[in-house]
Amino acid sequence: MIEKIVSDFLQISTTSSPASLPQELQKAVTAFGWKDLIIYLCDYDQNFLHPIQPTPASAILASVPVEGTMAGSCFREQHILQTPITSTSSQFWVPITERANRLGVLELILENPDSQTEQYLLQVGFLLAHFVISSNNYTDAYILTKRRRTLNLSAEIQWDMLLPVPSFTNSVLSLSGIIEPAYDIAGDCYDYSHNENILDVALFDVMGRGIKATFLSALALGSYRHNRRQGLDLEQIAETLDGAIYSRGEEDSFVRGLFCKFDLDKQQLQWLSAGQEAPILFRNGNISRLKGQFSGLLGLDLDTFVSNTTTLQSGDIIILFSDGVIDAAPDGGEPFGDERLDELVLHTINSYNQTSEITRSIAHKVKQYRDGDLKDDMGIVIIKWK
Repeated sequence: MIEKIVSDFLQISTTSSPASLPQELQKAVTAFGWKDLIIYLCDYDQNFLHPIQPTPASAILASVPVEGTMAGSCFREQHILQTPITSTSSQFWVPITERANRLGVLELILENPDSQTEQYLLQVGFLLAHFVISSNNYTDAYILTKRRRTLNLSAEIQWDMLLPVPSFTNSVLSLSGIIEPAYDIAGDCYDYSHNENILDVALFDVMGRGIKATFLSALALGSYRHNRRQGLDLEQIAETLDGAIYSRGEEDSFVRGLFCKFDLDKQQLQWLSAGQEAPILFRNGNISRLKGQFSGLLGLDLDTFVSNTTTLQSGDIIILFSDGVIDAAPDGGEPFGDERLDELVLHTINSYNQTSEITRSIAHKVKQYRDGDLKDDMGIVIIKWK
């Protein structure tokens, strides 16, 4: 059955409109008793799941919150959920996920599910994720579905041109990153790349707001990627980026940077902080900050940058964060601070297994503390060593 569904869906999708995903999937599965399909995509700040409208003439489908709903639980836990409707039919919620990249949820009703049903559904969810990702090259339909409101220009550039896929996993580690406020990003950004036995990660905190900060983010990410692909070490990457920012000759063009290189074979982490907070280490149920030497801000035309090396153990979790996390404060209140962050990280890691859900939960708790209005960007990247 699944082979027929996949074959029919792929054949239909290659010639149909890239925005017609619900209709084409329904055509492919109708003969097998799959009905009432709803495809939800998660919004940028991961608070709601928004349905793709089957047709313009269809009744308007309602969005559902990520917290407190079956669809939301499926998204957060990344498990298929099932609720019996009659003696012969059940309602299912299926993760739409590519690797660890959580895109949304498929909701549907099936007649006479059997022992193979969940395996089939997982494959369909994986297929849908690839279809959505590839279709974004040809249509704005799915990008617009994800939005609760309009992104500012800086955020549009960040999401569309600069930021990588937010989550990644393989047999050795899992990674997830988040930038908030999702609809009003200015300067914070991150990047990563996995090549053979090396995982490279960087987190940048660009000073300032508005489009000027976004241009500086583009320079930081572009220089980092270029130097990384040239095989430069962390010190050389930082030095070259420092020179690129300084050469612009603009006042207040400074960037905080945290560069990491994970050697998967040696189980070592090399890290370099350029004016950034040290990474948090979760190990054996305890929280600590990595110890090492720190370098100055990028853009000051510094002479030297110094890296540090840490040996990793199975189960270690590394948390990178920008100062917007600990500086977040309600009007007239005190900053979130290191102590609250350590307590939140410890509680969240003990509550969730998925790296992407740990990241989402930490970011949302900080936003709640700030009454939902962040005056400074915050970036968080979490890497879990399996």
